Amino acid sequence: MTSREPLGDSLPLSPMAVFIMALITKAGAKTLYQLKTLGALSYGGIRPTLQGLQEHGYLSKAASEGDLGKKALAATSAGLKAFKETWRWSLGEAVRGDVDTILRLAWVAHTMGEKDMARTFLGSAADFRRKELETLSDKSIGSTPAMSYRRLRTVAARHQSQGEADLLEKFSHSLNEYFTK
Repeated sequence: MTSREPLGDSLPLSPMAVFIMALITKAGAKTLYQLKTLGALSYGGIRPTLQGLQEHGYLSKAASEGDLGKKALAATSAGLKAFKETWRWSLGEAVRGDVDTILRLAWVAHTMGEKDMARTFLGSAADFRRKELETLSDKSIGSTPAMSYRRLRTVAARHQSQGEADLLEKFSHSLNEYFTK
């Protein structure tokens, strides 16, 4: 994120925090296991975000009925407010992000009923990658053996950006095939 200035009464949530809050509030994830499976996440990768959400009072853990030792996750009223006030902002911040972040936030927008916004977001992320291609040239890299790796890396990055742009563009045009309610 580029800014941690308040949006409304809430601090902006990171893209991962937005995704986690959507999994809890919209997809019904109530446990760490459900977060991991529904969101294809690793516990180690989400632990800092979960701790931050709890520290800000946006997420609580309570003993789960019938499951000894398991804690149920729940969004607090402050967490719901922060999520509703800031999830759109995270789309603008993440357009340059990695593909996983972009797909997560496109899912959030779609889940929030903003299908056009999800399409536009995916299209903007594809456009960003296409513009990035213009900066990835191996022509100025010397031809010495020492520069071979740099040339390989630049060519690989160019192909990766092109592939990501094509995929995100495809998703933006056929969103309903991939997301269901």
